[in-house]
Amino acid sequence: MAYILPSQSLIAWRVCMTLLHVLAVLSTTFRVSIRWRMARMWWDDYMTLLPTIVDVYLCSTLWAGPQISRENFLRVGSKRLRISNFFTTSIIWCSRICILLSLGRIFPSRHANRQRINSLIALFAVFYVINIILVAVKCDPTPTSKFCLRSSRRGNLLTIGFALSVVGDVILVVCPITMLWKIKLPSQRDRQMILVALSTNIVTTLIFSVMAIIGYGPVKKDISYVILLYMLTHMATAFTLFSCNLLVVGSTIYRAVRASASPESTTYTETEKAIPITLTELSLSQEPQVQMRFLPNQKPSRRHSVT
Repeated sequence: MAYILPSQSLIAWRVCMTLLHVLAVLSTTFRVSIRWRMARMWWDDYMTLLPTIVDVYLCSTLWAGPQISRENFLRVGSKRLRISNFFTTSIIWCSRICILLSLGRIFPSRHANRQRINSLIALFAVFYVINIILVAVKCDPTPTSKFCLRSSRRGNLLTIGFALSVVGDVILVVCPITMLWKIKLPSQRDRQMILVALSTNIVTTLIFSVMAIIGYGPVKKDISYVILLYMLTHMATAFTLFSCNLLVVGSTIYRAVRASASPESTTYTETEKAIPITLTELSLSQEPQVQMRFLPNQKPSRRHSVT
């Protein structure tokens, strides 16, 4: 017996998801503005602009075009899910690559961890291409077509996409823990902040898990089913983009709060009144150990001292 989902309010979902998209876009704006003012723009900052632009368009689709109703939810809902899946795949995987770039920038160019991260970026790019191919697969409705993918086979393809997404999120959780394990930070709170910011993508896996349970479970395919899957797709997209910027946004706010709590520990000049931002400098010793020192609000340096 199919389970009937509770009635879903389309207006309430659209408003909530719009606010979440706005929060994600604002986080990118905040990140880029801070990096630009501090002359710290790097590949990860430029890269995050791409999923943000796509996210703005995806947010507009919540209100533009024909809306899902009880009369057309099968036709309009399936079309909207298909379009949102294409843009969601692009935003999520580009955001994951940005997170890897952010993790890689704290290591010198020839450091072993930087090389590992570059390999993971290439792997994520392959995962992205595979997911785009899976999303682009379309079944020809004509019964004479020999290349028509039936629903059961398409379900297997979507399972592959879900598995790749889980693998990507696990990598983003495990890599920060293993790579930052030997980094010396000023306090345990700094370590916790970085690890939490880099590990929030596990929430995306939880959202996709809920979608998989609803999609593959004995749920009645009615308008509530279509609305819930469609909005969960938007939720996963916006949250992934926000988590991509969380390390910069969170560290900036954290340093500002800590500086205001102990103003004697940080000196300011008249020309540098910007919000304190977490800057890092890595020094490598002969042992396999990396030391990270947080610098106060000063002109950043791209040099890495090797002793």
